[in-house]
Amino acid sequence: MKRRELTFEEQQEAMRLRDSWARYKDQNHGVTQEWLGRETGLGSQGAVGQYLRGVIPLNLSALLSFCRVLKASPESISPRLANLMPPSDFGVGTPIIPVEHGAETPEGYVAIERYNLKFEAGSGHIQWEIEKESEPYTYSLRYLQQNNIRPHNARRVKVSGDSMEPTLFEGDSVLVDISDTAILDGKVYVLRYGDGFRIKRILKRFDGSIVLVSDNRKYPEEVVTEEQAAQFIQILGRVRDRSGSGGLA
Repeated sequence: MKRRELTFEEQQEAMRLRDSWARYKDQNHGVTQEWLGRETGLGSQGAVGQYLRGVIPLNLSALLSFCRVLKASPESISPRLANLMPPSDFGVGTPIIPVEHGAETPEGYVAIERYNLKFEAGSGHIQWEIEKESEPYTYSLRYLQQNNIRPHNARRVKVSGDSMEPTLFEGDSVLVDISDTAILDGKVYVLRYGDGFRIKRILKRFDGSIVLVSDNRKYPEEVVTEEQAAQFIQILGRVRDRSGSGGLA
């Protein structure tokens, strides 16, 4: 049976995928299509090559697999398929706009700058320090209200590392509601664990223990007993949205 020709939109998607792969290869010398097939789980070099050459069209599963490995956003390769992604806590299509420093915030929006976290010397007190950006992001007040987030409780924190891929990529910024600290099973939180900060999905167990889950399956789950959690863990807020240049918009 003759394979159908790709539509113009599908051809453009294949071209953008090739460009993303080319950029990744420039930054990671020695990677091959065979390696990409293993890392994405898509199979052989031949299967990967057919997507890259536009022989077969991308589907949502393949798109997300490529994006996870290439650290690209689905929207940058296929806006068509990205629109099929189910809604989640991390509001796909959340109304966010960048505004230059010093510019007036548009009516109906609120500017939420990005923060760094650090300990105050000696006391263990957590400080939220503003990290200046050339273009701080502004969120729709309507979006915040619909999600019961008060602007003064909202913080944006930069993601570091790959442990939460493909949900959150390094370089992303997450919107954190610091008033939302009661653990809901399966949700993602910013937390203090000992002397460090983490962003993890948290599962609750009947015995009072919790499980810290990395969405990147190469990292093992961490089980924390109820006593350990009380002593070492402080929930700083629930992650409600993601934005930024590092990964999924």
